[in-house]
Amino acid sequence: MLTPMSMRFKQEIYFLFLAVTIICSAYTAVIEQMTNASTFLSLNTTYAFEVTPTTISKSLRA
Repeated sequence: MLTPMSMRFKQEIYFLFLAVTIICSAYTAVIEQMTNASTFLSLNTTYAFEVTPTTISKSLRA
């Protein structure tokens, strides 16, 4: 009984991280178009995309 619930919980965590990543990247893209600080925001976007897969894999292993 515990295994399907934990798998569903892990899927919800995965989709939550995925949604946060998509929202953050879209938000930084909008700000990048409004302000011309493209270098700073592209660094932030790269950092977000580097961090997110490791946090997803850690949450899936836990």
